[in-house]
Amino acid sequence: ALFISEAEQNGLIVEIGSILLNSVCSFLSSIDHQAIGLDYIEVNLSTEQCVRPGFANELLAVMDKHGVDSSRLNLEITETSSSYSQEVINDNMRLLAGAGLTFSIDDYGTGYSNLMRTVSLPFSIIKIDKSLADGYKNPKGRIVLEDTISMMKKLDKKVLVEGIETTEQADELIKMGIDYIQGYYYAKPMPEDEFISFLKEQNSNA
Repeated sequence: ALFISEAEQNGLIVEIGSILLNSVCSFLSSIDHQAIGLDYIEVNLSTEQCVRPGFANELLAVMDKHGVDSSRLNLEITETSSSYSQEVINDNMRLLAGAGLTFSIDDYGTGYSNLMRTVSLPFSIIKIDKSLADGYKNPKGRIVLEDTISMMKKLDKKVLVEGIETTEQADELIKMGIDYIQGYYYAKPMPEDEFISFLKEQNSNA
């Protein structure tokens, strides 16, 4: 909440995003996906990156440099600012989707995300924000959550819920029919080597 906002205000978010994309593609090119059970990695994109007219081609060049297949990346977009060129973002998304990449809309239910944008653009995964998911214990909040999940499934979208920290949360949301769960209940952020070991251990226990 603090770091990204500060980076955007100081004009560093595009450079940081470029470093991140190169690091992720380098990692993807160095691992045995099947051996560690990793299908793909999700990468957050800032609005500042997406509004760059040449961003799609820049990303495809990075992937080509590292020999990364488009099926190995899913791009998360969060609309952190209302002042952006929607036309440029749409063009970049469609170019990347045409190259085989998939997209998630991050923090759905907050900020500037809206239904028409969700329907009109090639988002395959809808990531429901923790603040919306936390409402499952409240009768009205539960209605909103259940109806949101149902609506997205009818639109042929995969649904992920963020911020899960307990068994109770996970069990309740799984009953609602979500596809993916993200949160500290499963794992916290970790260094690359620990991440690989974690995946291997999980697969051996599966």
